[in-house]
Amino acid sequence: MTNSDAFALHSRLTRMRQLLMLSVLGISPLLAGDVADMDGVWVLNVARSKWNAAPKPDAGRLVIEHQEPKLKCQRTLTTANADESNMKFDGLVDGKEHNGVIAARLSPYSILFTSKTDGGGTQEITVTMTKDGAHLVRRVQSSGPAGKLLWTELYDKQQP
Repeated sequence: MTNSDAFALHSRLTRMRQLLMLSVLGISPLLAGDVADMDGVWVLNVARSKWNAAPKPDAGRLVIEHQEPKLKCQRTLTTANADESNMKFDGLVDGKEHNGVIAARLSPYSILFTSKTDGGGTQEITVTMTKDGAHLVRRVQSSGPAGKLLWTELYDKQQP
């Protein structure tokens, strides 16, 4: 390969990289504009959820207020003895830490929440809304000194 051939190849590769970057930059605003609105009240479908080794609740509810990038959610799980487990998030979906939780957008329909647990472990929760807006899937991976827990919660949108 001559120097002129190498230069021509390098020039073509450089142009291809530039076109790729422009394409990615051009698509990013489109994705941000088409973010799914997760607003609403979601009811846990216990039977269709997969609990694996995680404790199975009897009922659950997830309330979301969503104005991208602002997101506020509150989840309550209830057991047969009326014990409650609550989770709250009030922050931005921007990949930065807000009250110990990082929320990052994976796609127009999906958000990844990452946090550290009290025992020094980590928890990753991926929340994905179906394209028809009727269901939310919450996949949880929790790991710590006691090991790893994985489970999937399916929520149905409550109709007004």
